[in-house]
Amino acid sequence: MSVIKDRGLKISEDIKPNFEDGHFVGRYLLELTAGVVGFLSKPRYYYRKRESGTSTIDGSWRDTNKLISVPRYGYLDLLQYSKRVRGFYPVNIQKTILYDLSYYLGWFVNRPQRSRFAEEAGVQEEFLDLLREIFACIDTKVLFDFPGRFLRFAHKAAISQFFMTREPPYQIAYVTSIDLPKKLIHIRTCSKKIAFYLDGKVLTPIRSKRVGNSFFGVNLYDTYELSFKFERQNQVLSYVGKKRESARLTVDGKQFENSLSVREAIRRYTRNWSAYEQKGSTWIIMDRDTQADDNGEHFYRYMMRNHPEQRCLFALRKESPDWKRLAQEGFNLLNFGSKAHELELRKCSMIISSHADNFVHSYFQDNFFKSKKFIFLQHGLTVHNLSTWLNGKPISLLAAASTEEYHSFVDDGSPYEIAPESVTLSGFPRHDALLKMQSSRRFSQQARHAIMIAPTWRASLVGNTLGLGNNREFKDSFLVSEYKETWESFLNNSTLKKLAKKNSCEVLFVPHANIAPYIETGAFSVPDYITVHTNNRDRSIQECFCSASVCITDYSSMAFDVAYLGKECIFYQFDREFFYGGAQVYSQGYFDYERDGFGPVVDNENDLLAELEKLAARDFKPDDVYKKRMEETFAFRDGKCCERVYEAIMQLDEPRS
Repeated sequence: MSVIKDRGLKISEDIKPNFEDGHFVGRYLLELTAGVVGFLSKPRYYYRKRESGTSTIDGSWRDTNKLISVPRYGYLDLLQYSKRVRGFYPVNIQKTILYDLSYYLGWFVNRPQRSRFAEEAGVQEEFLDLLREIFACIDTKVLFDFPGRFLRFAHKAAISQFFMTREPPYQIAYVTSIDLPKKLIHIRTCSKKIAFYLDGKVLTPIRSKRVGNSFFGVNLYDTYELSFKFERQNQVLSYVGKKRESARLTVDGKQFENSLSVREAIRRYTRNWSAYEQKGSTWIIMDRDTQADDNGEHFYRYMMRNHPEQRCLFALRKESPDWKRLAQEGFNLLNFGSKAHELELRKCSMIISSHADNFVHSYFQDNFFKSKKFIFLQHGLTVHNLSTWLNGKPISLLAAASTEEYHSFVDDGSPYEIAPESVTLSGFPRHDALLKMQSSRRFSQQARHAIMIAPTWRASLVGNTLGLGNNREFKDSFLVSEYKETWESFLNNSTLKKLAKKNSCEVLFVPHANIAPYIETGAFSVPDYITVHTNNRDRSIQECFCSASVCITDYSSMAFDVAYLGKECIFYQFDREFFYGGAQVYSQGYFDYERDGFGPVVDNENDLLAELEKLAARDFKPDDVYKKRMEETFAFRDGKCCERVYEAIMQLDEPRS
């Protein structure tokens, strides 16, 4: 206490909304000239955080003080204080600031929507300049010795080059996968300056893709996805920096300096495969663990009818309402999570799913996925930037449905680390069935219209998953959320009811699977005249799309299925800033709803009802502008999407010529 009094140390009121404690503690430690610092072996740290997501720390990422006050009066001031008191920048102070700044990179890199508020407030350049001042005080060695679980090597290299204007002391490349049938080694590096050699001969990549990584309006760093061909396992792969500086190659967490044999790389990469020895060629296909009726189900049906020679199993929880239906149709079902499921997972060659959650492709939570090929059929078109979620997933093949979507994955400068040859422009398997159903007598001659209301979910409003699968804990904050109140208000609007009655419309509410439990428990008020489609349903989601004359949604990919059938959508985006500002794991992508969407975009209930009335007045026929967009968006409407996916899968194990 004497040090605090003697030096007049106080909590700075200029540092908002956080780090005032770190700034105070840092100055206190700097003033100590003697004493013993003790560390608790098993500390308990209590941090109060509101479930509703309205805590100071939650809102801080949209606060300009986070970008200006904290760096200027917190980090920079503490560094300058260190220099005055000690004559240098102590390592512990540098590490404290690096730790705090690591969260900025995690939150903002490749999420331009999250940083848009800085541009609007005119503080973007000031923030970047502050970072340059701060990093000028950080030693290169301290930066590169900082634990990788907080700062990836690519981040360290970017900081060194972009903010410090210093070259990294060494370079690291990573073996991301090895394709044994095609004799390919896939390597990721954050520098084009690493030269690769095979048995001393310059090795030219057969494929190279640059992946851009944006940060507050600038391209902070690039990574490069490279594919190299080898002939024999006894060949030696070597690598050096452009100026012969040290380079390292990481295989399965182990670093090798300067060189290693192809055999050793393969041995490291496949070292745990023995536990998952492939026996035969079984394909495990699935959608959600709790729900079918997506691309997985429709692709399985195609395989069952057209390629019975291929052993396919469909994974689904036995308690799912889809289980009985699929069993009656002759699906070879696996009870998800059962011993039989786990046994087949160990032996299978392919995992094919419309979902890319970890419990799908990495069920055993180890290196199991490396011994299998994971085919991601997608749940919906990827129109948002999902790179922060998809990057790092072991995708052998991804099915795209539109040309723009395809290019967003494969083009140079794309934020996705997925290799171009791992993306196929095939269309979605469920679209084949959708076209067939729409042209059937039942729907081609339907007279009654259906208004389909299908909002997507919000990651901040649903609970954590319970074990392996899609089941989630109930979150009380959902009950007082703007999301619930807004959609509940629209569903209960008397004008909607009158409009439906006047136009002889069924109103069909299709909540997202992560929201459905709140409806099923009665926590969400839905009028009796509205049909609710959840897990306990009497019709498929495909039937919902075919019945619909219009789809009212916010950002749901269901809009694309309805548009695929030539029907208009209305996008009700009342929380756009919140949605793209951190409510989801993704940010805005190439698709602009005003420019590219299949209907009008509104942000309030009155405008939503007005647009719905306009559409009803022209018998729900889409406007020519939106009709043209629908026609131009999708690559295929020929009923051969399943066939193209199958052909792409079969090419995966074909040796490369």
